[in-house]
Amino acid sequence: MLEERESEEEFQKIKSYFKTLNDAHRAIEKAHKQIELLAPIRDKSIRLTKLKVDLIQKESFKQTAPLWFAKKQETLILEFMASINEQRQEKEGKLEILTNEVEELDHNRVKLDVQIESDEVGRHIRDLEKDNKRFEQEKSDREKELSFYNQLAENLGFQPSPQSRELFDDQRKLALDKKNKTAGILEQNEEELFQTRKESEEAKTKFDNVSNELVILRSQKNNITGHPARIRSEILESIGATEKEIPFVGELLKVREEAREWEQAIERLLHNFALRLIVPEEYYQKVNQYVKEHDLRGRIIYHKFNKKEVASRIFQQQDEKELINKLDFKTCEYTEWIKNEVSSKFNYLCVDDLDSFRLAEKAITQEGLTKNATRHEKDDRPEVRSRQQYVLGWDNKEKVTVLKEEAAHLNDKINKIDNRLKVIKAHQTRVRREAEDLTRFIDFKVFKKIDWWSLSAEIQKNKLKIEELEKTNDRVNALKKQREEIVRTIKTKQEVIRHLEKEINQIDSKLDIQQQKLREAREVIDRYADFETSEKIAAFEEHFTTKIESEIESIEKIRSKIIGEINQDIERLRDDIRKIESAAEGLMRLFKNPDKEIAEKFSDWNSDTHRLSDSAEFIEEYVALLEKIEKEELAQYKQQFKKYLNEEMITKMSDFQTWLERQEEDIEENIETLNKSLEKINFNSNPPTFIKLHVEKDYSPKVKDFTFRLNEWKPNLAEFERSKDDRILEESFKKIRSLLDNLTEDENLRKEVLDVRNWLKFKAVAHHREDPTKVFRSYTGTAKLSGGEGAQLTYTILGSAIAYQFGIHSEGLNTNSFRFICVDEAFSKQDDEKAQFLMELCKQLHLQVMVVSPAKAEEVAIVEPYIARVHFVQRKDNRHSVVYDMPIKQLQAQRDEYLQSVV
Repeated sequence: MLEERESEEEFQKIKSYFKTLNDAHRAIEKAHKQIELLAPIRDKSIRLTKLKVDLIQKESFKQTAPLWFAKKQETLILEFMASINEQRQEKEGKLEILTNEVEELDHNRVKLDVQIESDEVGRHIRDLEKDNKRFEQEKSDREKELSFYNQLAENLGFQPSPQSRELFDDQRKLALDKKNKTAGILEQNEEELFQTRKESEEAKTKFDNVSNELVILRSQKNNITGHPARIRSEILESIGATEKEIPFVGELLKVREEAREWEQAIERLLHNFALRLIVPEEYYQKVNQYVKEHDLRGRIIYHKFNKKEVASRIFQQQDEKELINKLDFKTCEYTEWIKNEVSSKFNYLCVDDLDSFRLAEKAITQEGLTKNATRHEKDDRPEVRSRQQYVLGWDNKEKVTVLKEEAAHLNDKINKIDNRLKVIKAHQTRVRREAEDLTRFIDFKVFKKIDWWSLSAEIQKNKLKIEELEKTNDRVNALKKQREEIVRTIKTKQEVIRHLEKEINQIDSKLDIQQQKLREAREVIDRYADFETSEKIAAFEEHFTTKIESEIESIEKIRSKIIGEINQDIERLRDDIRKIESAAEGLMRLFKNPDKEIAEKFSDWNSDTHRLSDSAEFIEEYVALLEKIEKEELAQYKQQFKKYLNEEMITKMSDFQTWLERQEEDIEENIETLNKSLEKINFNSNPPTFIKLHVEKDYSPKVKDFTFRLNEWKPNLAEFERSKDDRILEESFKKIRSLLDNLTEDENLRKEVLDVRNWLKFKAVAHHREDPTKVFRSYTGTAKLSGGEGAQLTYTILGSAIAYQFGIHSEGLNTNSFRFICVDEAFSKQDDEKAQFLMELCKQLHLQVMVVSPAKAEEVAIVEPYIARVHFVQRKDNRHSVVYDMPIKQLQAQRDEYLQSVV
């Protein structure tokens, strides 16, 4: 009637239905997470596409620029040449007129010279003037040489303007000695510069290596980089395995904290072993095939791993100094294998004293000296001892820190070397300039080359002689004045002629230059003859038209400026592309190998990503995957989720709720049916009463919360169909998941709230038979009742329930239903009235009763009117029992005979 239902079984069914829904929801979550990780990659792809389009445009501009400028230059040159030729013809006309005038004036000057020459005094004056003119020219040359000499002397710290041959020769000898010394300094300087450059290149190479290693370490957790890491990555990408499945040995062991003083020695000893791969049997054949068919461009060692062949290390005695006791091992399926390898092949004793070292078969010291039988080894190469070479451990934070410090140290070193290079180069430049000055200074071999003072004296002497001669001859003076006037006019006109000739030469030079440029421009144009360039030219003009001035003087400058800007733009775009590709590759790696939380939540993540490459050239594959998820898969997953929720989960949850509510209704109906049986039973005789069971809803806080959530999860499907808001279904799913999770996690809560009997409160009420509306007494339990009262109440309710359970009706004895009960020690704690009530109750309910009781006369007297047969048990000799089976009438007859015989 109130038996416990199979609620646990129903709950597990609901969970199994929910699993399908949860899988569909997880597919949606996975799709959203993939979109979240792929969206930034698409953004990078869009940015890359734009940059590449810009780069193509700029490269097109770079290709088109020479042609455009060549055509532009051709037009401008032709216009310029036409204009400047007109100017040249004008200047040539002026030059011809002036030349004729000068020739006529010079003819007159010659006549005057002849007249002057015919005079003896005049001839002497003319000779002196010729000498002075020659001296003036030579004096000017010597002054120029002296000016150059003085400049060198000041640069070299010598005395300028030496007015004696002795001082001149002494300074030249000093310069020779200094030049010899300078040659040695330059040779030494060149060697120092070579060594410093070599040191700089080595430091920069180390810095680049450290920087590259830092980039790799930041993208992983272990300490292994270089060729082994690259080779493993290529293998994993090819066969679809993970780093966890095919690890390096070094990723799974490290030196213990308390043994850090041995770290350097152990790292050197286990270095090669740590770089070996462990390949499980399932991937062994694929790895063999890949290694056989590919050029690894490096060296790799791997071990085949079969878990069944790995024996646990039990009952193995170890010396506490053994190497294995200074190591920690990462817990995984390979741990025992690694321990066995270390124990068997690297069973070195870690010792500090040479006596222990000498006696051991295998030993190692903290300094790295190893002994293996008769073989001894110690490797102190700096590159081996460096922490950069450490490969043990599953956390690379320490190595990253060390490499950062090393990078900072190398950067400082590079800066210092660069500063030293600048100093050396500056010193070298200064010494070379000094050497060049010394060479030029030494080239002044004779004092006469700079001695203008003696010539100045000769000129002055000749001038005095000319003045004395002129005072004695008036005719010559008059002729000379005429001549001087003609000479001045000639000089003036010659100056104009020279200016015109210079301008014509300049025009010719410009024409030559422009002719050459015209040829070069046409050569450029000819190179583009076979190409269709009209569209590119138009695009170039449209882009640069505001920046270009149509002036021949500035076209070269503008050409250099624009081509320079184009080249800068190309370099900037390429740099931006490299940066974005690098960032994109980081995002691609993050998508392909997500963090632990994502990998654990979506165990099938790798099935979508293992074939993807993390190279930026394959970024469109990620974009295609994103578009497929957004346009196809996500909608499909949502449709499946909606279908499972609408067609499966809502129905099953509603059925489950109905099932529980039906139990509640059944209990109330059963209680009502039971009350009909109880109404026929006299509970008290005076006053006559009967028992009626009352049931009320009495939800505990837990049950109340459960029933509320059991109703509250339902989605508003009408609102969903109207708005298509996925949050409505999502909210319903979360409520179902939360409810099922709470019930799954708390077994006691589940048992309490799924047992519908806990939803109700029961009490027994005794009503007056004469007036059932009046209550005689209420019973909420038996704690406050006497033993007999409690038993009476229990018998009444239990008996009625049994009658209901056995399907006994009013016809009683005529029914064929099973209605047997057994009452043991029924009257041990009851008075005769309550015992009599029990027997009457059983009779009224038509129950078949077996009463088990000691052979006490008072108890037999109570049950005798109600029983049909007796099974009497007698113990004989305290060894065995005998059962006497007889009808009640036979017992009564034999008892009467016995009593009569006694009387």
